[in-house]
Amino acid sequence: MKSFEEYLNISKAINGWFDQDAARIFYFLNNLQREEGLFGNIFEIGVHHGKSALLLGIFIDPKKHKLIVNDIFDQQELNISNSGLGSKEIFKKNYLKFFNSDGGLQIIEKPSRELSVGDTSNSCIFFSIDGGHSADETYNDLLTAKNALLNEGIIAVDDYFNAGFPGVSEGVCRFLIENEDFVPWIYCFNKLIIIKKTEVNNYKEMLVKNDFENFCKDNNYFINQMKFFENDLMIFRKRSSLNSILFNISNKLKKYRLFKKVAPFILKIFPFIRKIKV
Repeated sequence: MKSFEEYLNISKAINGWFDQDAARIFYFLNNLQREEGLFGNIFEIGVHHGKSALLLGIFIDPKKHKLIVNDIFDQQELNISNSGLGSKEIFKKNYLKFFNSDGGLQIIEKPSRELSVGDTSNSCIFFSIDGGHSADETYNDLLTAKNALLNEGIIAVDDYFNAGFPGVSEGVCRFLIENEDFVPWIYCFNKLIIIKKTEVNNYKEMLVKNDFENFCKDNNYFINQMKFFENDLMIFRKRSSLNSILFNISNKLKKYRLFKKVAPFILKIFPFIRKIKV
């Protein structure tokens, strides 16, 4: 099985728009699923050159499950929202370079609105949506994901808060309004992650069991929680290295009486220090 570090090394040379921290969180969530014995097919709508598909390929055992990807590739006359410009040739080249095999990989070359359960299967544990960015395309892709997903499955939608593609937000909101059994769970680095409402508490328990707090500390992530569609949405942000050091120092100082004396001073300088770009 390829490591995350191996993925990072090859992904740097692949054209695309997949944030490294989003990739790290995808990897953590899949490992979480694996630790809980949750396996299934992986599906991706919108491949481009494979920057995210290569990471998703790590998640499958090709002898048992598939990575199924869908893109229109060279049929750009079908790209009504002008989102991306995929290349099947470049994608396959990148995939073979990384895995030395295309075992378990299935490529479906057609508009995502034409996908059926026969194409996606109904046993996907992770479903990534980064295809057409219009409201209708996003909404239809979410319906496709809903029908393909296992009960514990995860849906990840790209560009939810991207001002350049407001249709994504419209399509997601329409889906969530009409499908109250799904809720937004995580927003991280341009990705909105959606799960079934019945699985929220199960995933909370999984996070605790799989050392989620230390994962966040190790990667300088901090999380704000806000109500969104009646669920506590976890919004990931990243501290700068300097801010992370200062944050840890202040937490340690709280254990000592001295902190009561120096706290006012620390609180005064923190806002200034946070303006420093590191």
